[in-house]
Amino acid sequence: MNIDIDQLKRSHRQLMRLRQCFTSCYDISSSLSLEVVLDSLMLNVMDNLGAENCSLYLVDESRNELFLSLSKGPLGSAIPAGQRLKPGEKIPGRAWQERRTIHVTSEELEPGRDLISPLAGSCEVETTLCIPLMANDRVLGVAKITNKRLGGVFDDDDQEIFELACRQAAISIQNAYHHLNELELQSLESEFLRAEELRKMLLPDSDPALPGCRISASSISCKKFGGDYLGYLAPQNGESVLGIVVADAVGHDLSAGLLMVSLRAYIHSQSKFLDKPQTMIGNVNALFAQDTEGEGYFCTLFLLVLDQEHKRLRWVSAGNPPALLYDPAADSFQELKGGGPCLGCIAETEYQVFECPAPAPGSVCVVATDGIYEASRPDGGMFGAERVKEIIRSHAGQPAEAVRAALLDSLQDYCGTEERDDDITIAVVSFD
Repeated sequence: MNIDIDQLKRSHRQLMRLRQCFTSCYDISSSLSLEVVLDSLMLNVMDNLGAENCSLYLVDESRNELFLSLSKGPLGSAIPAGQRLKPGEKIPGRAWQERRTIHVTSEELEPGRDLISPLAGSCEVETTLCIPLMANDRVLGVAKITNKRLGGVFDDDDQEIFELACRQAAISIQNAYHHLNELELQSLESEFLRAEELRKMLLPDSDPALPGCRISASSISCKKFGGDYLGYLAPQNGESVLGIVVADAVGHDLSAGLLMVSLRAYIHSQSKFLDKPQTMIGNVNALFAQDTEGEGYFCTLFLLVLDQEHKRLRWVSAGNPPALLYDPAADSFQELKGGGPCLGCIAETEYQVFECPAPAPGSVCVVATDGIYEASRPDGGMFGAERVKEIIRSHAGQPAEAVRAALLDSLQDYCGTEERDDDITIAVVSFD
């Protein structure tokens, strides 16, 4: 029996290369750390292919450039850290742009066009192999090896092993990016939760007591961070006057919530003018407009002043839906309207105060942002003002807490489990 020693050696060499491929792929895919994945790719490639130099570039999609992430070897270590290449620039840029493996030997090199390292001109470059790192038809980066430690050029087997390692590395890089995105999302979610907790801390922790009426209010966010505001204001020199403020900033994200934090500070800084509601809201608007001028941010606001001392209601509106005042004896609704613009639109705005006599016993007043009126169900139908009025009418004579609960329960039944598009802030006053 004749044994082909050369064929046996080739088979053994291929088997060893195959084992190296499995080992390399395992090492490269064993971590979700981008730094570990890149380092593992570089070490395995330089070790298994006997490469003298290795450079790894990643794609910066925001600038449409490659940037040097890692580089080793006599030539590789001389490449400036963070070096950037445009599509088609040098060999890595060509591999990225053409989305293919580029294998260049010394006879094919054009130093001015191809070489990157400042030492390349004084050191002989015998062979260079450059492969795009692709996953799901997306180029994530480029890997390049230059020269073999024992001399010679990279052959077809070297290219096959290098391509296999690069394919596995691209998948691992993509997984590392996904992992980083997930960690960033979790961190952002945590920040949102902490911010929302802070916002809730700034809301009233209980409803105030005022002779002759009962008050119940709540503010419910539709997103992770609410953009509505609810607050109570009481003058320092008396207990028979109370201000109720509801406000709604444009948007439903972190920016809206931050606007509400600023608005709350401005409202409390001007609460000394509660006896002159139009002056108070005018001052608040001037302060708020300084923050939002030219940025397109604004908010609606309604201030209701319960003045038991002078037996009257007073209010100022800045673009908010009118409050609803129901008199069960006459079975009639009065809309507490106001014509002022939203806060933040015009810095120098004069607001008008309106008033009416104190409501009769049994009356109910509801102040709310537009979230309750515009809440919709999957078929697109809105909850609407008429439905709000019907619930108020059917629960008149009950405490404010019961009226508020009935409104929110009916809203939940109407909208179902669908996520709401707007925050809902509502304050109910029942008069004894």
